[in-house]
Amino acid sequence: MLAMYSMALLISQSQPPQLELERIVVTGARPLSTIEVVKDPKAPQQPLPAHDGADEAINSAYQRWGIDTQMGWTPDDDTVVLLTVGQSGAEAAYADRMMDGALFDRTSASLRWRESYLTDWLAELDTQVYFGYVDHVMDNYSLREFTPSMQMPNPAVKNPDRYSRGGRIVATLDTKLWSKFQLGLDHQYHSHRERVSMNQFVMPYQAKARIADATIEQTGVFVETNFALTNNSALLSGMRVDFWQALDQRQQLGSMAMSQPNPTADESRSDELTSGFLRFERTEGAHQFYVGLGRGERFPDFWELIGNQNQSETTISAFNIAPELTHQLDIGHHVRSNNLEVLINAFYNRVDNFILIESGQMMNPNTVRSIKAESWGGEAAISYRPSPNWLVDASVAYTHGSNLTDRRALAQQPPLELKLGAEYKIHDWTLAGLWRVVDNQHRVAIGQGNIAGSDFKETSGFSTLAVNGHRRIDRNWRLSIGVDNLMDKRYAEHLSTAGAAVSGFEQTTQVNEPGRTFWFKLDYHL
Repeated sequence: MLAMYSMALLISQSQPPQLELERIVVTGARPLSTIEVVKDPKAPQQPLPAHDGADEAINSAYQRWGIDTQMGWTPDDDTVVLLTVGQSGAEAAYADRMMDGALFDRTSASLRWRESYLTDWLAELDTQVYFGYVDHVMDNYSLREFTPSMQMPNPAVKNPDRYSRGGRIVATLDTKLWSKFQLGLDHQYHSHRERVSMNQFVMPYQAKARIADATIEQTGVFVETNFALTNNSALLSGMRVDFWQALDQRQQLGSMAMSQPNPTADESRSDELTSGFLRFERTEGAHQFYVGLGRGERFPDFWELIGNQNQSETTISAFNIAPELTHQLDIGHHVRSNNLEVLINAFYNRVDNFILIESGQMMNPNTVRSIKAESWGGEAAISYRPSPNWLVDASVAYTHGSNLTDRRALAQQPPLELKLGAEYKIHDWTLAGLWRVVDNQHRVAIGQGNIAGSDFKETSGFSTLAVNGHRRIDRNWRLSIGVDNLMDKRYAEHLSTAGAAVSGFEQTTQVNEPGRTFWFKLDYHL
């Protein structure tokens, strides 16, 4: 039996020490069992804020706990049955929005059965079914000081929840022609509801009925193959067809004071989407080359179809936005020897019906549009071990995106980034450092973006330094310590969001990253 216990004590300049029991894993041959625990202690009703590199307080904090238990049964060498159940909860204060996440409640369970060598031609059958339920509460008073505003003059709450269920079955066939041949079927179903109170203390949300706003369902069939052309080359391919269905159950759109009938109320849509890829690989000694072609169709997700009451260019509902279609070319070269490894890859893609979100002005909802877009970029990484004690590595990555419809930069693209790292082993210690250099981002599209965020300004470049070390105390114990943002710099990632007006905090144009943060971790392996 193998067991691993891990605890971490996280300390930062802006917060008191927090003891976090991160993970407990217990595994054995028969039966197989796994227990995972993630837990933070109880925090004050309004948690202590984080601080950036200029020691400016930011309304950013969270606490979470979770228990995931996995139990397994292996009646013979070719059969594994796994039952997984989980429960978790969390809360989070946000610097970039008008409400905080006062509650994240998750319940999940899955059952997986994997059987090998059922027949001469069926090498493996892997089956899984699952369900999940998430209850989420957002409010403007429990994790921050409530201040009336034009948008929210009273304490307000939004309480969405989502129920999910699904399954997947994959058959691996044993054939003489293909070195790998898999057939599969998967299915998922999601139902979403919400209830809202714009004056919680007068009309509590707990007394309101939940109102269904959408159901989304998908069934897909797929095949994946690996064909050995020669001893040194192979052809990989795959294809899948997805059948999507969605139902818009919203009857009204807009706020209670300015609600309008939903033009797509009780309307359903069905889409049949096809995706596939073809990849050629060749190996010559320590070198591997590859080139790949792919096509992918993506169905809009909940937040593009329904969430945030987005509108289209022609109606106040975005429910009928078209699926995305991407064609992409990938090329790469990988070199691996005893003390050197080099990886170089590049890509180009063209996207038809790229789903772009434009920020609404003057309290209006966001607009969801379909545009043509393209992007290209690549990454190069190298690691070199000059001696048994030393390891140095470096990487550089860049992506360039263009909005072809509007003839401007594509929003939410990361800037050029360089990473330089080093690791040194001395006695029982391993010491490491990472220097990260990020260029400025001037290619922006103000007011455009995606469901994660929008461009709202150009971003300055920055560099940060992190150092850490770990020591193997004995065969069971390992101690790790480190400092992130060692120079205590004030900086923000370009793929960040704008700061919101939170009472008691200085409103920043962009949400900054944490200042100097100390941490240490203690692991126990049995």
